[in-house]
Amino acid sequence: MGVFQIAELTWQLRGEAGGRQVPNAKLGLAQTLGLGGNATAAILKR
Repeated sequence: MGVFQIAELTWQLRGEAGGRQVPNAKLGLAQTLGLGGNATAAILKR
């Protein structure tokens, strides 16, 4: 899981994402797909 993806979700949920801010963000999903079918997903909730 990319650290930046988790950081971005955190900023969005805190309302600190500046020009990238999604209004009223309450839930975030980060997902990755790596070599060999390796996959991760993280769901963050405010």
